[in-house]
Amino acid sequence: MTEKKYRRKQIYTAFRWAGDSSQIKAQPWEDAMSNGYMSLDNAGSLFIDSECGEMRRVNPGDWILRGNDGEVHLCIPDVFEALYEDVDIPAPVTDKKRCV
Repeated sequence: MTEKKYRRKQIYTAFRWAGDSSQIKAQPWEDAMSNGYMSLDNAGSLFIDSECGEMRRVNPGDWILRGNDGEVHLCIPDVFEALYEDVDIPAPVTDKKRCV
């Protein structure tokens, strides 16, 4: 048997929660709020719907990830650092004259 190494194929958009509700004003995160993936309580605490259907509180320093299909996940810092790496995705070429 030959073993191989594998990396997750999906690219996630993510940010680290600092406890400030203004962090979720960007469009994809507002969509997650309106779709019920995330919610804020009256005290400004953020909650994310877990895979089990229960709302989990997001603590400052936790990472919030959004997949390509819009689902939202909570990830604690040490797990995030172990599983994810920064990915630079080049911007699309808009000047077709430079394409050969």
